[in-house]
Amino acid sequence: MSERWIAALLTACAGVILAACSPREPGSGLAAHAASTQAAKDDAGVLLTALNRWGAQDGITVEWDLQWTRDEGPIQAGTRIWSSEGERWALTTLVDAGPDRATIQGEDDLYGCYSDWSYMKLLTLTGSGCLVVPGKASESLLDATFGTGYSDLIDAPDAIVEEVKGRTIAGREGRCFTVESRRADMEMCVESKTGIVLLHKGDIDDYWINYVLSEVRDIRPEDLQLPYELLPGDYYDYEKD
Repeated sequence: MSERWIAALLTACAGVILAACSPREPGSGLAAHAASTQAAKDDAGVLLTALNRWGAQDGITVEWDLQWTRDEGPIQAGTRIWSSEGERWALTTLVDAGPDRATIQGEDDLYGCYSDWSYMKLLTLTGSGCLVVPGKASESLLDATFGTGYSDLIDAPDAIVEEVKGRTIAGREGRCFTVESRRADMEMCVESKTGIVLLHKGDIDDYWINYVLSEVRDIRPEDLQLPYELLPGDYYDYEKD
C-alpha cells in the first residue's frame, strides 16, 4: 500500500473518531429530548388555558364515563355530567357491594345522595336519601378535577411531558399529552377549540382515574334531578358526636 493511501486512510479514521467524540449539538441526544419535553410542556400549558376557560360556556352539557379509586380501594364507576346549570356525579361501587351514590351541584346548593346512608358510619342515618351540604354551593366539582392541579403536575421540574398525536375520542379530535413524574403517570386529551376534556386517565398521587368523554349535548331535565327523597335538615345535622 502506498504512503498516499495510508495517509488518506488515517485521515478518514481520524475524522470518524473526532466526529464520534465531539460534543453534540443542542438538536440531538439529551438536549433534544429536553427541548422536546419543554415544548410539550409549553403546548400543554396553552391547552390548560383553554381548559380553564371552557367551563364558562353556556348551552352545552358534557358527559363522561368514569372509573376511579383511591389508595387501591374499591373501584367506583358511573357518569359525570357538567353543564352551565349544574354538575352531577353518579357512581356505583363495583366491589365490596357499596351503595350507589350521587353528588349534585345545582345553581344554589350541593347535594349528597346515597342509596344506603348506613355505609357512612360517621352519620346517624340509614336508608336512602339526599342531604344538602351547606357552604359548598360555590365550589365547582369541575374545578376540583380539571382545575389548576394540572398546571402543577405539568410544570413540576421532574415531569416528562410528551405529545401523543392522532387521537379521536367520541368523534372529537384532541391534543393529547402523557405526563410522568414522581406524582403522576397519566394521559390527558383536550379538544383545542373548545377546551373540553376528552380523556383523563392514570395515577395522580393516591388516585387512579379514568375519564372518557361520551357525548356533548343539550341539558336534559333529569340530569340534575335528585335520585332519592330530599331528607330534612342538612349533612351536618346527622353527624355523630
